[in-house]
Amino acid sequence: MSNNWNILNFGNLIILEYGNTLTEENRSGGDYPVYGSNGIIGFHKAYLLDSPNIIVGRKGSVGEVVWANKNCWAIDTTYYVTLKQDNSLRFIYWLLKSFDLRKLDSSTGVPGLNRNDVYRIKCNLPSLPEQEKIAEILDTMDEAIAKTEECIAKLKKIKAGLVHDLLTRGIDENGELRDPVRHPEQFKQSAIGLIPKEWDIKELSQLATVDRGKFTHRPRNDPNFYGGQYPFIQTGDIAQNLGQVIRSYTQTLNENGAKVSREFPVGTIAVTIAANIADTAILGIPMFFPDSIVGVTVFPQFNHRLVELCIRFAKHKLDAKATQSAQKNINLEDLRPLLIPFPRNPKEQDRMSSVYEKFDERLKKEEAYLEKLKLHKKGLMHDLLTGKVRVNHL
Repeated sequence: MSNNWNILNFGNLIILEYGNTLTEENRSGGDYPVYGSNGIIGFHKAYLLDSPNIIVGRKGSVGEVVWANKNCWAIDTTYYVTLKQDNSLRFIYWLLKSFDLRKLDSSTGVPGLNRNDVYRIKCNLPSLPEQEKIAEILDTMDEAIAKTEECIAKLKKIKAGLVHDLLTRGIDENGELRDPVRHPEQFKQSAIGLIPKEWDIKELSQLATVDRGKFTHRPRNDPNFYGGQYPFIQTGDIAQNLGQVIRSYTQTLNENGAKVSREFPVGTIAVTIAANIADTAILGIPMFFPDSIVGVTVFPQFNHRLVELCIRFAKHKLDAKATQSAQKNINLEDLRPLLIPFPRNPKEQDRMSSVYEKFDERLKKEEAYLEKLKLHKKGLMHDLLTGKVRVNHL
């Protein structure tokens, strides 16, 4: 910490005031946001607090710190901040955010935050001009993160539309999406609706072998079958790598495990058929999996990325077929006859796959940039709020 910074307790800087009760049935709607312990939960015609203010979760989402930039109402599951000294409110916001107040949960039932525990926390306080500069820098980081998140959200919407267009219109030899309105002669009716004339309707079993994974030993978690050289994935791994090439794993099988399971080759599309229906990922390395996952091994003459997109596009149809017992599930009889519109020309298959892959790569770059920004912000918060890095040196 810098020599000319003061070390104080939060109790010297702020008062955490109790919010006021405003039940859901009494919220009238209107211009003023109503804050609960985890952010805005409604609107009301009247307000309790002038803006800006800091709302801190007291019950429920303990220790959540939210900035309220409009006049608002804070309900009784929250605290709001009153300054005791002439300090930057925005700096105090960042200072509170830098501490994990959730660790102060003092309840045994519903999570709860005792304000006296917050008051005892020691913090570093620079001069007011330096507070304002620090807050400005961190706000700039927050704005960059928000803009990147907004960009990613837009790209995801565009991506969903792109997949729909690719799988219903295709890409012609000029690299353009076909247009059923301007060129209806390029399309035909099929069992699943309008498709390009150069396409056929195929069952999934005509494009790939479709086989269930397996793990026949019971109990499934017997440690004698795990901890070897063979990667083993389950439905949760697919959900975490949705639509991606999967190379990571958290479990392995030993020789005993491999004997009671089934290995699938690189390029196999792993499709979940229990709990989460029709989540998909493409194997980047050979892997084993249990019977809650189906391996779709695409025949060499077809593009496996395009087949994966078609299965993913049919997720809602497959989910509607799921039987409900202890958990939702489908079986091979649902997957193998799945009707898929598919280009006859391998070059068009590759064009469609390439367009998708390029767009997905752009999205991945934005997501990687977002993670980089978040890490940079975390480091900046530590360095600036402790005085390790002084703003006059930036």
